[in-house]
Amino acid sequence: MPKWNVHVELGKYCSINEYIMEEINKFLDEGFKHDKGRLIIYGHWELSELLPVASYAYEKWGSVGVKALIHHHLMDYTCSLMTKLKYGALIKHIVNDIYRMGFSIIYEDVDTGQIYTNPNVRGTLRTMYLKKDEVKEFITKKIVLPFITEALDTLIKGISSKTSEKPSKCREDVLKSLSSSIRELENCIITSAIVLVDKYVGALLNKDHENPCKASVQY
Repeated sequence: MPKWNVHVELGKYCSINEYIMEEINKFLDEGFKHDKGRLIIYGHWELSELLPVASYAYEKWGSVGVKALIHHHLMDYTCSLMTKLKYGALIKHIVNDIYRMGFSIIYEDVDTGQIYTNPNVRGTLRTMYLKKDEVKEFITKKIVLPFITEALDTLIKGISSKTSEKPSKCREDVLKSLSSSIRELENCIITSAIVLVDKYVGALLNKDHENPCKASVQY
């Protein structure tokens, strides 16, 4: 997950008050069961866990608190995409190639768009040569933005489904706040994600120890 100061900086692109974001960071990462209700990998929200957390944020900080909560989760998710499992491994491969050769060789399935580091897979592949100055844009367009967009879409559908269940007045207010927050975030969250990609990949390429996705040193 990003460091707290990075969360605060990224929140500003979505007009989230610095104090509110700091409070949400503490609430999610220290004061509550850590990141309860966060995105499960590849865009699945556990709404049964997210809604109680959003309810608390709404009661304590209002709609801006809910907006900050969703923003926090999506930035955590962005870091997870870039550091874990197959995409984390892909990014490490690309960076290591650039260290060694000045460019990276990867392979794209022309039918599915899947990216591979090994050409010995089934399917029709095209070879791609990535230069250092192309890496950030590649990671943004091929990895981060599709999953962030999907995450917003699945949350919208989940909230719509919950709203149709005739919730209590209190729960209805929280669902409305979540829906409103998502609409406000739809455009600016992309900017936040692009900036985070720029910071993270730039740190890797420049061998910068101040990595924005390494939060263990922030407390």
